[in-house]
Formats: sequence, C-alpha cells, structure tokens
Amino acid sequence: MSLQYFGVASGGCRAAANYIVHFFESVGLPLPGVFLDVQISPAINISLLAPLQSIWLTMVILRGTNMSTAFGNTVATANVIMITIWERIFIVVGLMHSDTSNWTDDFCPNGASGVLSGASVIFYAFNGFDAVGTLAEEIPNPEKLVPRGLLGALAIVTVAYIGIGFALTGMVKYSELDDVAPFAHAFVVKKVAWAFYMITFSAVLNCWASSFASIMAQPRLLYAVAKDGLIPELFKKLDPVTKTPIKGTIIVGGLTAFCSGFLDFSTLSMTVSFGILFVYVFVGVGLLRIRYASLLKANPADEAKFSFALPAYTISMFFGSLAYHQGYAMVAWVCGAIVAVTFGLFVLIWMRHGDGDKSGAQFLCPCIPFVPLISIAANTHVALSLGLPPLVNVVVYVLLCSLLYISYGSSHSKLATRQRRGLRAPLNGNGESGRAE
Repeated sequence: MSLQYFGVASGGCRAAANYIVHFFESVGLPLPGVFLDVQISPAINISLLAPLQSIWLTMVILRGTNMSTAFGNTVATANVIMITIWERIFIVVGLMHSDTSNWTDDFCPNGASGVLSGASVIFYAFNGFDAVGTLAEEIPNPEKLVPRGLLGALAIVTVAYIGIGFALTGMVKYSELDDVAPFAHAFVVKKVAWAFYMITFSAVLNCWASSFASIMAQPRLLYAVAKDGLIPELFKKLDPVTKTPIKGTIIVGGLTAFCSGFLDFSTLSMTVSFGILFVYVFVGVGLLRIRYASLLKANPADEAKFSFALPAYTISMFFGSLAYHQGYAMVAWVCGAIVAVTFGLFVLIWMRHGDGDKSGAQFLCPCIPFVPLISIAANTHVALSLGLPPLVNVVVYVLLCSLLYISYGSSHSKLATRQRRGLRAPLNGNGESGRAE
C-alpha cells in the first residue's frame, strides 16, 4: 500500500506536468526549457514541473485538516462533475470523429502477449477500489453493501474505460497515439479546440485529486505503523496546531517530489501496477493458509502435501511466467509441469477437506482453493508481462523496507518489547501493552 501511495502521488504529478507542457505547446506558447523533460538515461527522466506540483500539494496539506478537507472536497466535487458530464461528451464526440478502419486494420498486432501487457498497464487505473473494504465498520449490512459497491464501481469504471478506449483509438490510430497526453493530442489532430481545452483541464484536475489524496493518506499510514514501533517515532509526532503528522507529511512530500522529478509516468505506473498485482498474489497465498493450515494439522499426510504444494505452486508460477515472457520455453514447460502437479495436490486436498476452515468468518471467498489458485496464476503472469524493470524496482523497494525493518522495526516494535519483557497481555488500541497476568 505504501508503494501504491508513492506511485500514484508521483505518477499523478508527472502526468499533470505532461498535460500542462503539451497544452502550452499546442496553443503556441511553449514553456521555458527549464520546465521541459530532460532524458538522462532510459531509467531517468528529469522534470522540474512535476516536483513543483508535489511541493504545492504538500504545502496545502501542511496547512491543517480544515484546509486539506476544503481543498480535497473542492477538487473532488469538480472532478466528479467533470467525469460524469465530460466523460459522456468525450465518448460521443470521439465516436463522431472516429475512423472505423483504425479498429479493423491490423487488429491485435501484438497478439496475446500484447493483450496481457495492456491489461497489466491499465491496472494502474483501477488502483484504490480496495479502499471500499475499509468502510465495512462504518456502513450497515456490509456483507451485502460492500461487495455491491465494489463490483458496481468496478463495472462503471470498466465500461467508461472501454468507451473512452474506443473513442480514442477511433480518432487516432493506436500507433500514432501521443505517449504524453493522448486524449488532448487526439482532439488536436481532429481540430476540436473546445474539447481539447476541456480534456486538458479535466485530466490535470484528476491528476491533482489522486496525488493530493495519496500524499495526504501516506503520512496517516506511516503514523499508524509508527505507533506500533516499526518505523521511527518522528512519523507519529503531530503538529500541536494543525493536529497533522507534520514531519511525516514533509518526508512523504519530499520523496514524492523526488520520484516525480526523476522517474517518468510510464516507469511509475508500471512499477505500481506490478507491486499491486503481487499484493493480490500474496492475498491468495494467505487465504489458502488461513483456510487449510490449521485444519490440516490433524492429518499429517495432507499437511505435508499442503506445505509442499503452496510454495511450489507459487514459486513455479513465478519462474515459469518469467521464463515464458523472457523467451526461455524449456524452463517455462518444466515450471508448468510443476504447477500442474501441485494443482493436482490441491484438488486432492479439496476432495478430502472441502473449502477448508470457515469458522468465525463473515466474508467468505467462494470456490476455495480454485479462486486463490487462479488469482495467483493470473496476477503473476500479468505482472511479469510488464518486463524486468518494474520487477527490479519492486525488489529494490522491498529490500529497502526489509532493511528498515531489520535495522529498526524488529527491535523497536511494541510486540517485540512485550515479548522481551515477558508480558502476555494483549496490546491496547494505542499499541501499548497491558499489565502482565
């Protein structure tokens, strides 16, 4: 989640900078060279405009909760209005200026691998829907309303995304789409000036809204983690006037400015998509362990099968997909055979133990173990279709977080402190331990 917040905040600032630069170039008033991107290497692209927006948004948040709430509500309201009205206008106008040959000629030029890569890239646009689950304690009848709200929102966004995709690729052939500001560029090509202005304003507003929400949420997440002692205490110190985690906000804003200033939008979006896809892989692994680990303790033979099958399935799926996307067919076939064998072991476990342990659960995943197994396979394969750079970025991020935990969190956590003191009482809501029994 931390990676998601950093990536969305930095990516939003970078995308807004791209649209602003493209806007002024299109109207014949190019910005000074200092505000233009400078390509240093394939992995580093310097921008001054993106970090300036990050600093500006951070300063708004530092003004306190009232200012942040007012700004957030204003941007969110304008954003919703623009999306609900302008989205329909864009689709209709775009379809009116579409050329059907753009859809039929050279259809699916990159084959199945291109479809997978496209699915993994657009996953960035679907970040944040998991936040609906955090509202479960605040709404009545969450067993029905949370799934309905989540699936309904996903359906609306999916339909809108498909409609916009049709309109965009109908106006401009896919190979000629602008990588920086595709929507605005499409209307420039078709000489629809009023639509160009509206789409640029809408896109920049949307980018600011997502970046603002992420920069504001990240220090709160770090505040909660710092209360448990896993990261330094400076992240849980609140400003006496604004009552906000001021030091955490400054650090988050600074890191967001750094990332948006040195990494282009493509790198940021693919890294976030890769990381979140693998979060869902771990969710599937965790779900299988929750359902079967304790239940199988009474049956040592099946417990041994499960203990072998789960890591073997996950690791083989990872290396098999990686080998497939990198062109190592023999390795992919060997890993695929291991995946098939371990899948068979899960079928045997399912035949003997059904859906596993359901005691105390109110939200149940159906069709265990098959839904988690499919989720692990699909998310792994789609994530690795993005290539090696996002994998390297996520591995580096995980290693840095692990280093922080090993060097600080493991020795300062409230749970570790309790265990060293021999306390058995549970932690209270503030992360403090109670009295020993």
